Amino acid sequence: MAILIYAIWTKKPKRKQKSLWIAVSFFFFFSNVFIANQVLHWWEKDGLATNQIQEGAYDIAILLGGYGNAYGLPQDGRFVFAGSANRFTQTLELYRTGRVKRILLTGGKSDIRQRNNSEAVAAQAFLLRLGVPESDIIVETNARNTRENALFTKALLDDMEHGKCLLVTSAFHIPRASACFDAVGLDYTPYAVDYMKGRSTYKVSRFLVPDPAAFQIWGLLLKEWIGLIAYKLVNYA
Repeated sequence: MAILIYAIWTKKPKRKQKSLWIAVSFFFFFSNVFIANQVLHWWEKDGLATNQIQEGAYDIAILLGGYGNAYGLPQDGRFVFAGSANRFTQTLELYRTGRVKRILLTGGKSDIRQRNNSEAVAAQAFLLRLGVPESDIIVETNARNTRENALFTKALLDDMEHGKCLLVTSAFHIPRASACFDAVGLDYTPYAVDYMKGRSTYKVSRFLVPDPAAFQIWGLLLKEWIGLIAYKLVNYA
């Protein structure tokens, strides 16, 4: 957008033409779903498979937030999912199939303007409505980011007896989440869900036709990379 504005603003024909070519090139690159998918294959590593987890293998599944939509409609008490719903549903599947014994929900209000309960509290109420016993749910309500997810979860677990832990979050988020939990010294096994990458297909349309989904992929990846760099600079990860 900045390059396009410059192309309109500049009075020099050569700079205008060069700027337009750069803008078109940027648009093609970042709207190309094939390129975005190849980058995802590099970033999202294949991890622990569900069929590798035996019944009763883990005592606690640590479920990181980001799966709920606090602004979603209707606002009538039901739980509204966001794009990362697989974080929640696949954790519930692990619990229902007996692979984990309890679920730890960590996540407060990521936006101070929110007037409703924290995501973890809302998710707890939803799990109770689904028939999950309250004794099988552990709730941490104050974390506002991944760093605090790790800090507050470690403090909570240090005050209780627990066995092996499974860390559940989206595949694109695993590197940053793992770095944060490693930094606080919590012993866990990462479990990636909600993969964005797909099979590499070589259709002409994937090379030539712009796809808005590619912009969303790049937005998430850039957020993760900038976040990981920032966390390392301040020794959060």
